Amino acid sequence: IGDPSWAELTAAAPADLHRRAHALAGRALLVAASRADTTAAILSAERMDAHTAALAALADPASSGQLVGAH
Repeated sequence: IGDPSWAELTAAAPADLHRRAHALAGRALLVAASRADTTAAILSAERMDAHTAALAALADPASSGQLVGAH
């Protein structure tokens, strides 16, 4: 399985994109931690939190007062 093409990502559901972005941010967090890069680790963790919140908002739009992905 290779990386998805631009066309596949464009056609993907928002929840799928948020899950993929969350996973990528998790990988970035691991790399940052292994290099003791605190700034990058904090940024990666914040992005993971943002994508988790966006997924929750997609699952229950009435519970969120924010736009999906807004930070």
